[in-house]
Amino acid sequence: MLINLVYVSAATDLLPKEELVALMQKCSARNAQSELTGLLLYKDGNIMQVLEGPEQNVETVFARIKHDPRHKNLLVLLKEPIPARNFPDWGMAFRDLRSRELRDIPAYNEFLNTPLTDFTTPAQSRKLLNVFRQTM
Repeated sequence: MLINLVYVSAATDLLPKEELVALMQKCSARNAQSELTGLLLYKDGNIMQVLEGPEQNVETVFARIKHDPRHKNLLVLLKEPIPARNFPDWGMAFRDLRSRELRDIPAYNEFLNTPLTDFTTPAQSRKLLNVFRQTM
């Protein structure tokens, strides 16, 4: 069974873009081995990540993520079965929401001024993720 899991957390330190890109490359390769796809959003030290794939694989990777000292205050927003992947072509897509280019895309405007940790209900999380899926 495929599931998706969406969580938010706070980085223990602000990460420069170069570090984020290097981390994403490493995670993307590891996720491919675990048959996971998804999306990671980063804004001002806040992280929102979607993991999707076989349930056991998602659970295994998420257990490792929970113990990663680079972030804290982890909160699961959504965990549910899915009929198909939302991000089938993305080993782990990444967007740094500080990017100036994103400010020119109207669909992002609502989200750029809202902390990722404010998207605490499943409906809010789905709405945010749909915006990214449709515009990336």
